[in-house]
Amino acid sequence: QLPDGLMIAEAPSGRVVLRNDRLEALLGVPGWALDHIAGGEAYRGFDVDGHELAPDEWPLARAVRGETVPRTEVELLRADGSRIWIEKRATPVFDREGRVIAGIATIVDISQARHRRENQRFLGRATELLGSSLDYEETIRRVAELAVPRVADWCVAEVVDEAGVPRRLAVAHVDPAKLELARELQERYPPPADSARGSAAVLRTGKPDMMTDIPDELLAGAAVDAEHLAM
Repeated sequence: QLPDGLMIAEAPSGRVVLRNDRLEALLGVPGWALDHIAGGEAYRGFDVDGHELAPDEWPLARAVRGETVPRTEVELLRADGSRIWIEKRATPVFDREGRVIAGIATIVDISQARHRRENQRFLGRATELLGSSLDYEETIRRVAELAVPRVADWCVAEVVDEAGVPRRLAVAHVDPAKLELARELQERYPPPADSARGSAAVLRTGKPDMMTDIPDELLAGAAVDAEHLAM
């Protein structure tokens, strides 16, 4: 009934002897695959600095060695490619002679709280950048670069010039190899000025536009030709 994920491992082997349903849901793997502290192919973990955790660096592995591990944030990369942030605590269990016989870890999904915190940091830093220079073009480029990868995989910044024509100032992408693809898309397939969605609509109306789901049907409907769709 515990709302947190729970994992108990015996010492000194690190073999998992108990886990609950919530843990399986958080890690995205069935219980039979959770037989050891380190996830292996089932899941991987990264600390707040992006360092991948080695098998002996996981909080539960440290607890099995007798260490109490307080609140620790870990980014999980699950087998299906999805990522979540968790908060993990771990503590050793001792027998009457003071020997470590097991370790217990609890796991809480903190993805939403983490995202809210990152968004607030981004807004604060973006505000500083916007007020730091009179060169607005350079400032906007820096804001676009700040957004990636903190709050976005891809950020494009456009302005309307004196003639009312949209002009792209900056493109940032988590994959540098895709920057050229983004530029090619803009040059070969610029969005129509009367588009009902996207940057053209925002520049024309002054109203924000947000789309949280982009199905394949939408891409197919917006594509000019097969090559455009493939890009």
